[in-house]
Amino acid sequence: MKSRNQLNAIREQFQSKINNPKLTCTYIAPKDELEYGKFMELVEDTYSSSRFAVLSNEDFLNEKIAIKFSNDVELEIYVALNDIASSLGLYGVTLAYYIEHNKIDFDLDTLLDI
Repeated sequence: MKSRNQLNAIREQFQSKINNPKLTCTYIAPKDELEYGKFMELVEDTYSSSRFAVLSNEDFLNEKIAIKFSNDVELEIYVALNDIASSLGLYGVTLAYYIEHNKIDFDLDTLLDI
């Protein structure tokens, strides 16, 4: 299981592969569906103007994960899209799926194995 810091390092390496950061961001959230649902409730309850704005705020999300979830909760990197026309939806798409779906040259498996 990768730590939040290790996943953040992978997430940061992937940032250069994002064509339009105003429409796409990556974020770290619990992998478990139930825990992910709790995470999204936190996002929804946030005072920000949009879900995408909250998911784009790395410091805020790291703080919420540290406070609200135990250290043994497995985390995953997700992609949020702020493009309503996108076939992938607005949030909840794993980075692995996004890379495969968009045929992006990024060796996620190797980075996750390190």
